[in-house]
Amino acid sequence: MIKPNHAVRGFIFDMDGTLIDSKLDFDAIRQDIGLAKGLPILESLESMESNRRIECENILLRHEQQGVRDATVFPNVAESLLSIERLQLPMAIVTRNRADFAAEMLVLLPVTFDIIIGRDDGPIKPDPWAPLHICQQWGIEPSESVMIGDFVFDIQSGNAAGCFTVLYTQGRDHSEIRGTEEADWIMDDFTQLHMQLDDWAR
Repeated sequence: MIKPNHAVRGFIFDMDGTLIDSKLDFDAIRQDIGLAKGLPILESLESMESNRRIECENILLRHEQQGVRDATVFPNVAESLLSIERLQLPMAIVTRNRADFAAEMLVLLPVTFDIIIGRDDGPIKPDPWAPLHICQQWGIEPSESVMIGDFVFDIQSGNAAGCFTVLYTQGRDHSEIRGTEEADWIMDDFTQLHMQLDDWAR
């Protein structure tokens, strides 16, 4: 079992696809916007001319609003977060969603997050800005933090910052997921994290 090199002093989570299932169909969003399959949505919007960008941002907004209404919590997430809270370790969210939409969905969880960083707050993942900013706010080294997400951008962001990175698979086939070879640890279910917490926090 691979574990962090240092005692963990903080947890940084992606939200959608990791803690919360918003049921967003990203391929459907790309189709509605007119993007080829696999292209990153936010980066593609940034490259558009202004009128086209506004039109596509409104399409994305409608999908995300539906995602807020449809949101549910992934299995065993609440129990793991409560265990982290009992250890008195801070938790933060780094999401490519809008921060206000994230805040609406995070009320489904029984814990409070110290910091919530959305796409309008600074450079987005895979840039390491957000985890570095969070660790600075907490007064810890990035190597004392764990960054958990379900997508390669989460892992690349955490790795570039110097965090211990965990790829959450949702139980999917590992061969179908980008980022498995880049993550420090692969987690199929949050019960696995729950079992490691006391050891990691020592």
